Amino acid sequence: MISFAMLFSGARPACTRAETGSGYVTHAEFSAKRRVAEQLQISLPLSHVYEALASAFDFNSYAALCAEHVFDIKRRSDFDLSVATASIARRMDELGVTDSPGLRVSSELAKIALDEGLDVVSIDSVIDWLLADLYERDEKPFSDKELDDDVDDALDDDGSNESSMSKFFLSSLENAAKRGNPKAHYALSLRQQSDTEDEPSGWHWYERQLQGEQLSGVALHWADSYRAAKEKEEDRVRHLREAARLRHPDACVDAAEEFQDPDFLKQVTGGDLRDPARASEIAYELGAFDLARQWCKIAAEAGDVDSIRWMIEEFDQDNLALCWKWVYFAQLLGTDLTEDDYRAVNDDGSDYDDEVGGPCYPEGTEGIELPPLDDSLDAIAHREAEALAAALQITAGSQ
Repeated sequence: MISFAMLFSGARPACTRAETGSGYVTHAEFSAKRRVAEQLQISLPLSHVYEALASAFDFNSYAALCAEHVFDIKRRSDFDLSVATASIARRMDELGVTDSPGLRVSSELAKIALDEGLDVVSIDSVIDWLLADLYERDEKPFSDKELDDDVDDALDDDGSNESSMSKFFLSSLENAAKRGNPKAHYALSLRQQSDTEDEPSGWHWYERQLQGEQLSGVALHWADSYRAAKEKEEDRVRHLREAARLRHPDACVDAAEEFQDPDFLKQVTGGDLRDPARASEIAYELGAFDLARQWCKIAAEAGDVDSIRWMIEEFDQDNLALCWKWVYFAQLLGTDLTEDDYRAVNDDGSDYDDEVGGPCYPEGTEGIELPPLDDSLDAIAHREAEALAAALQITAGSQ
């Protein structure tokens, strides 16, 4: 019997665990109800089950679901049984399962989804969560509560990153990666990175073990821990390289930085970079100056003031009109780049406190000095800055 968890973790529909050799989830809490064909005395291809369940979550096909999402098991309070049944019935009709058998199958599949708590999770939302955790951002880069709930429910109860993904969800993600999904590969690389940031101990004992020495006790524990950490790191690198090979834009940037190879940056042919400012800095460091300017401009137009300053000081310094356009744009965003911006700090970079006293140091940026424009060019620079601000406001309003 095929377990429900195995069925919806992304395994190939025609294969069982024994046939594939893959460690699909088979925990008792996710044990399967009997296959629809066994329950209803109806012969239904397993591929149809996948298509039907995808339609229960408003996807036109299982392939469409797999492009951006993976299955998970959790309790979804807003699951509408009647709506899901109707959606599955429409998909069954498209697949040629019609009339009474189609209705019975649709109703039973919808009930199974409800009883087992089947749901889908956006891979992008998981990537956002992992990046926020890795870079210790003050808030998650997405604000939609539904995305937060998607991720939180896919994680273990403690919300930690050590084995942070539920086993069922992780199995779904790994199988999406096996199907060649670049987002799944990238998410898995980030997940492994979050688990292996600390340098593991035990290298000495691991090397001695490789040389044939029989270890025991603490020495064996350290050697085994080092081996496990080494395997995790190799797995992380494999997923990162594969995500970059499949041209996931953020993975390409990460790979370029990690391996100091600008060729990875050339793979970024489409898709939105999550952090174009960071991508610009990495491209610049690796000598890919055209890409650095391109991504810095994207970040600047998105309102990143540091990128606006860099456009003025580095990329557009020979075009006075463009420089003033950036200055005016920053002013519309609330920052006057022509003014000095310094603050007093302590030795450790923390804000200086007059009441505490002690040595203090200035930290900040000097105001940008530019020759004035003639009236006609200045008016154009103002209009172009206003257009950028308007476009930014429209973009923010649509999110």
